[in-house]
Amino acid sequence: MDNKEKVYTKLKALGVDYKVSNHPPIFTIDALDGYDIPDKHLIAKNLFLRNDNGKKHYLIVIRQDKQADLKDLRTKIGSSRLSFASEERL
Repeated sequence: MDNKEKVYTKLKALGVDYKVSNHPPIFTIDALDGYDIPDKHLIAKNLFLRNDNGKKHYLIVIRQDKQADLKDLRTKIGSSRLSFASEERL
Protein backbone atom coordinates (compact mmCIF):
# COMPACT_ATOMS: atom_id res chain seq x y z
CA MET A 1 0.00 0.00 0.00
CA ASP A 2 1.49 3.36 -1.01
CA ASN A 3 1.42 6.47 1.19
CA LYS A 4 -1.64 7.95 -0.52
CA GLU A 5 -3.62 4.79 0.10
CA LYS A 6 -2.50 4.78 3.74
CA VAL A 7 -3.85 8.31 4.15
CA TYR A 8 -7.15 7.43 2.45
CA THR A 9 -7.49 4.31 4.63
CA LYS A 10 -6.87 6.34 7.80
CA LEU A 11 -9.36 9.03 6.78
CA LYS A 12 -12.00 6.37 6.13
CA ALA A 13 -11.26 4.69 9.47
CA LEU A 14 -11.74 8.04 11.22
CA GLY A 15 -14.97 8.71 9.34
CA VAL A 16 -13.59 11.81 7.62
CA ASP A 17 -15.36 12.81 4.41
CA TYR A 18 -12.94 13.94 1.71
CA LYS A 19 -12.60 14.55 -2.02
CA VAL A 20 -9.46 14.00 -4.04
CA SER A 21 -8.46 16.48 -6.74
CA ASN A 22 -5.46 15.43 -8.81
CA HIS A 23 -3.43 18.28 -10.26
CA PRO A 24 0.19 19.20 -10.87
CA PRO A 25 2.06 20.75 -7.94
CA ILE A 26 0.85 24.27 -7.13
CA PHE A 27 3.34 26.37 -5.19
CA THR A 28 1.34 29.53 -4.52
CA ILE A 29 -2.28 30.37 -3.78
CA ASP A 30 -2.25 32.81 -6.74
CA ALA A 31 -1.37 29.94 -9.08
CA LEU A 32 -4.67 28.20 -8.22
CA ASP A 33 -6.51 30.49 -10.62
CA GLY A 34 -5.11 28.58 -13.58
CA TYR A 35 -6.62 25.26 -12.49
CA ASP A 36 -10.15 23.89 -12.43
CA ILE A 37 -10.19 22.77 -8.80
CA PRO A 38 -13.58 22.33 -7.15
CA ASP A 39 -14.36 24.10 -3.87
CA LYS A 40 -11.43 26.52 -4.10
CA HIS A 41 -12.80 28.39 -1.10
CA LEU A 42 -11.94 25.33 1.03
CA ILE A 43 -8.28 25.30 0.00
CA ALA A 44 -5.69 25.47 2.76
CA LYS A 45 -2.04 26.34 2.43
CA ASN A 46 0.79 24.33 3.94
CA LEU A 47 3.79 26.02 5.52
CA PHE A 48 6.82 23.85 6.18
CA LEU A 49 8.76 25.49 8.99
CA ARG A 50 11.81 24.75 11.09
CA ASN A 51 13.00 26.00 14.43
CA ASP A 52 16.10 28.14 14.89
CA ASN A 53 18.60 25.29 15.04
CA GLY A 54 16.83 23.16 12.42
CA LYS A 55 16.24 20.20 14.73
CA LYS A 56 12.45 20.47 14.76
CA HIS A 57 10.17 20.82 11.78
CA TYR A 58 6.52 21.79 11.64
CA LEU A 59 3.85 21.51 8.98
CA ILE A 60 1.39 24.34 9.56
CA VAL A 61 -1.91 24.23 7.69
CA ILE A 62 -3.93 27.44 7.51
CA ARG A 63 -6.78 28.85 5.47
CA GLN A 64 -5.70 30.20 2.11
CA ASP A 65 -6.84 33.72 2.96
CA LYS A 66 -4.85 33.93 6.21
CA GLN A 67 -1.27 34.93 6.90
CA ALA A 68 0.78 33.18 9.55
CA ASP A 69 2.29 35.33 12.29
CA LEU A 70 5.46 33.31 12.92
CA LYS A 71 6.31 35.18 16.13
CA ASP A 72 2.87 34.47 17.58
CA LEU A 73 2.98 30.88 16.34
CA ARG A 74 6.35 30.16 17.95
CA THR A 75 4.98 31.38 21.28
CA LYS A 76 1.90 29.19 20.97
CA ILE A 77 3.91 26.04 20.20
CA GLY A 78 6.80 26.83 22.54
CA SER A 79 9.45 26.97 19.84
CA SER A 80 12.51 29.05 19.17
CA ARG A 81 12.48 31.40 16.16
CA LEU A 82 10.68 29.87 13.17
CA SER A 83 11.63 30.17 9.52
CA PHE A 84 10.65 28.43 6.31
CA ALA A 85 12.44 25.15 5.83
CA SER A 86 14.27 24.42 2.59
CA GLU A 87 13.15 22.04 -0.10
CA GLU A 88 16.07 19.77 0.84
CA ARG A 89 14.72 19.48 4.40
CA LEU A 90 11.29 18.62 3.07
